[in-house]
Parts: sequence; C-alpha cells; structure tokens
Amino acid sequence: MVRSLFSAVSGLVNHQTAMDVIGNNIANVNTTGFKASTAEFGQAFSQNARLANTSTPIGLDIGLGSRIEGTVTDFSQGAFQRTDVPSDVGISGSGMFTVNTASTASAGATVYTRAGNFVTDVNGYLRTSDGYYVQGYTGTGTSLGFNTTLGSTYTAPTAPTGAVAQASLSNIQIPTSMYDSTTGTTLQISGSGFSIGTNGAITVTDSAGTSAIIGYVTLASVQNQNGLSDQGQGYYTTTAASGSASYYAADTGPVGATQAGALELSNADVATQFSNMIVIQRGYDANAKVITTSSQMLQTAVNMVQ
Repeated sequence: MVRSLFSAVSGLVNHQTAMDVIGNNIANVNTTGFKASTAEFGQAFSQNARLANTSTPIGLDIGLGSRIEGTVTDFSQGAFQRTDVPSDVGISGSGMFTVNTASTASAGATVYTRAGNFVTDVNGYLRTSDGYYVQGYTGTGTSLGFNTTLGSTYTAPTAPTGAVAQASLSNIQIPTSMYDSTTGTTLQISGSGFSIGTNGAITVTDSAGTSAIIGYVTLASVQNQNGLSDQGQGYYTTTAASGSASYYAADTGPVGATQAGALELSNADVATQFSNMIVIQRGYDANAKVITTSSQMLQTAVNMVQ
C-alpha cells in the first residue's frame, strides 16, 4: 500500500509537469514561430520481488511509478500570415534564422530562431524584436558602381550554392542611401526600399529605381533539431545532441525558402492541446484516486488493531 502511495504521488507530479507543458503551448498559440512541445512519460524504477528462473518462470516485478523522460518539440511547419511588411520573413522549410545576441554590432553568442518578425534600426541593421542582429552572407563579387555616403563600396555578392562557413557570416546591414557615381548624386533608400527573395537575396532599391543585391539571409540546419537547447523567447542553441549547425543561403541545401512579407504562426493547435489536457487531467484524477484508496486501505489496517 505504501508503494502505491509513492507511485501515485509520482504520477501526480509528472501529470502536473505534462499540464505545465500543455499550458505553455496554449499560452503561445499566437506567438510567432512558436513550436509546441509534448512531455513524454516513462516507467520509473521497478522492484524485483522475485526473479524468474527455471522453477518459477514468472517473476514478480512491481513498478514504482512514472517519470518524465523528456519533452519533444514539434518542429513541423506552421501556417503563414501575410503582413506585407518587407522585413517580416517566414521560412518554408526546416531552416532557422541565425542571430547574434550582442546588443551592439560586435561579436556575441549565436542563437537560432524561427520567428522572422524583424525590423531595421537607425543604422540599417536588420534586427529581431529583442534587438538582436540577424546574420547573413555578404561576400564579395562584382562592383555595383555605387557607394554609401560614408565612402565604402558595395559589391554584389555571389549567391552561395552550398554550405556557407560560419566565418563568412556577418550582421545584415541595409544602406540608407547610395551614391551614384554616374550622376554624382546621393539617392535615398526608403524604409520600404528593399525586398527579400525566396532565395534570401536582399535587394535594395533607391529613389531612382536602381536595384542591387547587397547580401543573402543565411539559414541554419542541424542534424537533430530536438537536441537543440531552448533558451526561451523563441531562441535555440546547439548542443552535442543537436550537432553543430551548417549554414546555407535560403532555397539551397535542406533549409527551405524564405517568404518575405509573411510570418510563420505558432504550430500549437488549440483543439489538440485541449484534447491532451483532458487526457492529462483524467490521469491526474486517477492517480489522486489511488492515493485516497491506498489511504483508506491503510486506515482499515490500522482500525483492525483497535
């Protein structure tokens, strides 16, 4: 009877943990790029009261409750919501955006996210809503024939066709103006004067209608997405279980294409979460019933000696 009490207590604790996971899924049903998780149950220790042998082919094994083995994240594609905001980007595929967590345009930790609700700051850097820098590939290539007002020449990067070395990544900066060496004038790039293609190419357009590719949004891929460490706020980091990240321009390799002017919605389905909630609630109720029944049995045994 004491064993049943402790087994049921473990059931209560673990069902509460599973309910916490469901509650988090429901709380983030409208969170951009959110991926729902599921708590997986497993059997806890077992007591071998009698081992099976040739004379007693059936052993006596008594389980000692349950445990949560871990949480599994569903990284399946979420639906897209059209926003028509140039800096909003969704991913149609399994890739993840690469983000630098520095608060300034210097080196910081590398994290990954599916949330593409980006903004451009006063210096033209593409940043997350938390202020982190979105990283991409700028590379080197053919001269575009124009300069920024600061005098640095932009070159048209060659589109990567395979994996990109992490050392090639940099914070994406969209220029606010371009100097046309042909006409000798400075042309302004408006806030909506850039676009991001399905291949991640960032194209800027000045007030005269001249367009040029200045870089590519880079997407990351890992061998085991469920090995990623959830850092909260939609950010993940690699671990030994996930393997190191490989980087690709969008629409190359295994990462999928970018969808500009759209955001990926949460993949947490409310109907599924409510169904799971009912199952977990019934499991919690059943374990609570085991505790009350075991308590009554113990009370009966105590009353026998009165």
